[in-house]
Formats: sequence, C-alpha cells, structure tokens
Amino acid sequence: MGVVYPWMRESLLSHLNCLVPVYHLDGGNYTEIWFDDGRKELERNRTVTVLRRLARFLGINPRQNDTPWGRGGNRRATPIILFPELILVPLLLRRPRYRDQGGTGYVVLQKIIDWEAAEMDGYHSVIFLEGNQKLYSVQGYESLSQRLIEARKAGWKLQKLEKALNQGLLVSRQVMTIQVDKTTGEITFR
Repeated sequence: MGVVYPWMRESLLSHLNCLVPVYHLDGGNYTEIWFDDGRKELERNRTVTVLRRLARFLGINPRQNDTPWGRGGNRRATPIILFPELILVPLLLRRPRYRDQGGTGYVVLQKIIDWEAAEMDGYHSVIFLEGNQKLYSVQGYESLSQRLIEARKAGWKLQKLEKALNQGLLVSRQVMTIQVDKTTGEITFR
C-alpha cells in the first residue's frame, strides 16, 4: 500500500486542520500536520509527498484539475476534495528558499473559522482555525478570500454531481451527457 503515517487513521483524519510546509532546525524541508486539538505532527517529507500519500491512502487522485471543480492548467489553485467534509484549500504559506522546495500548504476548508489581513514579517493574512490555532500566510487577503470562495464552489459542484447520481440521472439506460462550462464551471445534464 505504500507509506502510511501513524496519524493517518479514520479517527484522526476528522481532526485534521492543515498541512504546513516548514524548514526544520536540521535543515530539512518537512511538513507539519496540525490537528484541531492543538497537536502538531512533524513528517520528514515535503508537503506534496505527504498530500500524495494521504490521497493514495483514501483512494483519491490528488490531481483534480480535470474534475468539474478543476481549474485546468492551474493545478496549484485547484481545491482537493478528499471527502465532501474534507476539502483541502491550497494556500501559499511560506516563501521557498530555493526552487522546487514548495511554499504551498493545504488547509481544511471546514476547519477555517475566520481570516483577516495581517501585515507582519512577510505574511499578509492570518487564518483562524479550530482549536484556537492561527496560521499565517504570505497570500494576500483578497487572494485568500478568492481561494476560499472557489473551494466552497467546488464543494457545491461535488454535491450537485452526487445528487444527480443519487437520483439516478446517470444510471438510467438513456444516454446522458454531462457538460461543464469552462468559464463558469456550471454542470448541466442532458
């Protein structure tokens, strides 16, 4: 099955707040996993590796740009839906020291309580998470707000698709066409 981290259990995944790229004291480019009880786990892998392993554990493809909520070529901005209740929003959480070290972290949309602009030490916004955690981002307030709106829309598009599937629109013997408007992302069934 590949690598499974100790925190990667059903009972703990519901408490996941975010995956944060960090530079460790030993110079490593690692990932902190934050939970809503205030606990933080350090994984000695890059964030993209931890995300890929988490998605594989759940049987989901982390590259979701070809989904109805995908953004085509801009894979860094596409929300990753692991479950309808677990939508990961990609946000710029640090400025990488070197190329390919990655500054993108992933925040669970449903665990965000609030966010606001905050100018300090190169950070432009702060996100308030469950468990009284504050996560600073180098992403600007407007850009952060837009990403969160897009993630909510992605969740709605998934719900609409699931509703159509549950109603049997796609299971009937008739030929059904699913159309996705590339500009608005609207899903229609014919």
